[in-house]
Amino acid sequence: LRVESKGTGRVYLRGAAYANYTGESWDCLSNEALSELEALAQDDPLAFLTQGREAGQIDSATITHLNGPTRMAYSIYQPVNLDENLSGVRYVADSYLRLEETRTEYTVELTTSGGLDSGIHEAAYRQFVYEHYLDVPEELEEVLADWWQEVQPQTQPNSYSQTGAVVKSFAEGIALALEENTQYDLQTPVTPREEDFVAWFLTESRRGYCVHYASAAVLLLRMNGIPARYVSGYTVELTGGTALVLDSAAHAWVEVYLDGYGWYPVEVPPGFDGDFPW
Repeated sequence: LRVESKGTGRVYLRGAAYANYTGESWDCLSNEALSELEALAQDDPLAFLTQGREAGQIDSATITHLNGPTRMAYSIYQPVNLDENLSGVRYVADSYLRLEETRTEYTVELTTSGGLDSGIHEAAYRQFVYEHYLDVPEELEEVLADWWQEVQPQTQPNSYSQTGAVVKSFAEGIALALEENTQYDLQTPVTPREEDFVAWFLTESRRGYCVHYASAAVLLLRMNGIPARYVSGYTVELTGGTALVLDSAAHAWVEVYLDGYGWYPVEVPPGFDGDFPW
């Protein structure tokens, strides 16, 4: 990819978000959940991507797919709208942007501030989030609870329904616990076939990279009552208004749901800043 924008610094190109952890990988929402979501969207194909976000400072980013036309669109945070030529774009499965026709280039309008309106979309979607983004496999709950009790014995997490600051602070605590009790290693061996991916990372290998850290963080957040989901995409440094995005820039991170705001991205692997730059 090539990214062109007025901004500078590290940027994250959001590809797709995933809801369901299988023990080996992440999947999208179930068909039943997607049917429920479609009814909530009220024929607005971008309702839960933009979340009625009120724009603050506006910027834009033009993204070019160098390998040829695509139907999957990437976006830098926080998206507000797409150029008028992309009227057929849809937010699919509460996960990713899909273009109606294949394109090699598109422009995304962004905001660096602002929040949600208080309309029906936010209220209805919030309930949906609490129903579908808190699931932890039953067989993994005890492993997570024991690990968390060991590394954070003094932490008494409160309900997510407090404030965004509380949630973000708690997410930073999880990132710190992971950093202190595991090792970031791009050469981490493959998890044995019969083992749970996250359980093996936390209790056996204690080695991993972004996929391991993001997966573990999502489930630890959920275990403590915070709706979260796994996100894949790319991250690069934007200098001089342009960045070339290589395969080596592939990355995974976490989104937590903040009341009155929507999905807020959080960084967890060691070596990153621990949060996004806004």
